[in-house]
Amino acid sequence: MAKASPSESVFRLVLAVALFLLGGWFGAAQWQPFKFLAHGWQQTKGLYNTYVSPRPALLGPIRYPGEGVTEHQSEKAWPGVTLLQGTLPGGTQIRAVNMAGNELHRWEIDYFAIWPEAQHLDEVLKPKTPKNYHTQGFVVLSDGSLVVNVSDKGTVKLNACSQVVWTVDRMTHHSVTQTSSGDFWIPAHREIDAIPEHLLFGGVSREELKAEAFKKDFVGHSYENLLLLVDGQGAVVRELSVLQALYDAGMESAVLNALKWRRGDVTHVNDVEIVTPALAAKLDQVEAGDLLVSLRQMHMLAVMDQHSGALKWHYIGPWIFQHDPDIRPNGNILVFNNGLTDLAFNRVPGSSLMELDPQSGQVQILYPLTAEQAFYTDILGHQQPLANGNYLITESRAGRVFEVTGEGETVWQYTSAFDEELASLIAIAQRVEPDYFQRDALACQRAERGDKL
Repeated sequence: MAKASPSESVFRLVLAVALFLLGGWFGAAQWQPFKFLAHGWQQTKGLYNTYVSPRPALLGPIRYPGEGVTEHQSEKAWPGVTLLQGTLPGGTQIRAVNMAGNELHRWEIDYFAIWPEAQHLDEVLKPKTPKNYHTQGFVVLSDGSLVVNVSDKGTVKLNACSQVVWTVDRMTHHSVTQTSSGDFWIPAHREIDAIPEHLLFGGVSREELKAEAFKKDFVGHSYENLLLLVDGQGAVVRELSVLQALYDAGMESAVLNALKWRRGDVTHVNDVEIVTPALAAKLDQVEAGDLLVSLRQMHMLAVMDQHSGALKWHYIGPWIFQHDPDIRPNGNILVFNNGLTDLAFNRVPGSSLMELDPQSGQVQILYPLTAEQAFYTDILGHQQPLANGNYLITESRAGRVFEVTGEGETVWQYTSAFDEELASLIAIAQRVEPDYFQRDALACQRAERGDKL
């Protein structure tokens, strides 16, 4: 082969640079063929994750040694049964374990058995294998039944034998909160074609949202979040729009910041709590029974009227992408701050528990207080205040649940590995009293359930 002349070499170099710059120009302008190639790449990744990937999504690497209960100070830990919701060995499930970590019962969350057809879901939202969905949010009842979300797919009530009692065929997600009357508040996404025109902010279009949904499941579908009130038989009796509440309250700055972060997922509601009399007493015009809502993308807590959905109060805290606000007996709000490992002002980097006094605006960090106590989960995360003053903390992506005292001492710890490399995903852990369940409520015959415990 003849050696290229200096002029030919210069020409090739200039041509390569020109093509590189032209490709960047097409990419920045979102013109063809860039859009075609990008779409093909996203489709290839989606097909791999849906049909080929041998492991469930959202799992992270193992960070803690050991399996099961690796710490237990019985004189300091609050005794009971711990419920573990997530993706663990054996699939998507909720396990009940005793203080020694022994499995007492398992509810299997089998999407394909719950919704054989799933006609309420867009095709992109339908998982193709058991590795392509997860569960987050549940309420367990004393008879052994539970109401549980299959994230972005719907809500189901299962009996103790994991058999379907009823379903809510909507794109529900994240949390299930029971009212004193036995109803349930559950977040949901509105279908893209049903989003009101005036709530498509900043040039967002339905076509853009559908393109986002094609690339990544719920992003796009999650643009408008609703709060559904579901009765004890699974019927939706009320629905409130979070975006409409923000629109009516003139919260343009919060919406703008969220649009810059992720246009197809503006609010990302991840919890609903019922306002207590103690919290209502601290906030003007807020009443007991109103709804305390966590808006992750806006780093915001908000109170909405339980009937009209009107925004009554909001607070953007020092937390980042928070989860699981809990109302304290004194009316303060406990928040799981997901945080960031590389952005922490005057606190230990990573996740933390924070307590807000909504009347004064003061925020106190409860845990961790030292670098040795540091923990982190970038998504999910949960805490439960226990009756003895301890906290049960879920470090979701690490497959770790641990109980700490008010002084920060770890007195119980449970870890779960999904396989040799990856930790289980524990979305939520909850501790109930040893006698919470009715006698024989969990006594399901294996042959009846058809499981393989």
